[in-house]
Amino acid sequence: MTQIGNSSMLAMLETGLLSMIIPVGLIVTWKIKNKKTGKVSIVPFIGGILAYMFFGFVLKTLFDALVLSFDTPVSRIIASNAFIAAVYFAVITAIFETGGKYFVLKKVFKDSLNKYKSVKDAVSFGIGFGMLEIVLTLGVAYVRNYMYAVLINNGTLEQMIADYEKAGDASSVKDLQSIANELTTITPIDCMLYSVDRVALLLIQVALSVAVFYSIYKKKKKLFTLTFVIHAFSGMIFYFSTSASSIGANCVIEICALIATVVVVYLAYVLYQILLKEESAKELAGVDSSDENSGTDSSNGTNSQKSKKTSKSISKIANGRYTDD
Repeated sequence: MTQIGNSSMLAMLETGLLSMIIPVGLIVTWKIKNKKTGKVSIVPFIGGILAYMFFGFVLKTLFDALVLSFDTPVSRIIASNAFIAAVYFAVITAIFETGGKYFVLKKVFKDSLNKYKSVKDAVSFGIGFGMLEIVLTLGVAYVRNYMYAVLINNGTLEQMIADYEKAGDASSVKDLQSIANELTTITPIDCMLYSVDRVALLLIQVALSVAVFYSIYKKKKKLFTLTFVIHAFSGMIFYFSTSASSIGANCVIEICALIATVVVVYLAYVLYQILLKEESAKELAGVDSSDENSGTDSSNGTNSQKSKKTSKSISKIANGRYTDD
């Protein structure tokens, strides 16, 4: 069995670990950046993690199992055509993930809890959502690849295949041989490109969370629809980037993915600034209103004191006991 190079193994391990470090670093940086305002709660971040777990992982996995696990005309068409497969996975992912974002941001945070109405909470939510995705799709996968590479290099995997062959377990033999064949083709460049791919996807998840948040609070149904379309389109690009047959094709697709990421993040940044200015204006209006009320109360208190003094003087005059100091 072909041995895995040390550089490839190191790249696998680094890719797996970085996929866990980068999202954590992002949320810590976000918290520190907004520390002075005190408006960034950890709750939306956790909500984003749970939202991806339920909608983007559990429900989507169950749906894929129902559609693809059985030998049906639909499953055969999807398996036989790469473009149709890309469309299927992109659209289904967009349905579950965009729908999940909308449900949690509106039905849970806005309507049920009646809290977390700042656009900064949407950013925290998006980081949590994208964090779990990058950990599950990149971190776990590449740590697993590293472990299998170790088994290949020390001969353990080859022995496992031989044992399964003796036991007549053809399915396990086929699975292990497929893993071994896949790992022998992975290069450090592949790991680097896939890491860039996943980080870009993390940023897109944050950007789309802001867009969904904007569509909820501004009641822009067309924007929500556009968010779904953008999610599906970017999903197709990322799908092709993971299934490209050559490094050259992969690089071209990655460039397209990065361009799409920059455009989507910029549009989300514009929406973010609009909402942030409106929030600041509302806060300022609240402070001004509070100051006016405070001034009114102070004036009323002074007038009340004057009125009491006047009444007291009149009373003294009436009793003939008033003396001019």
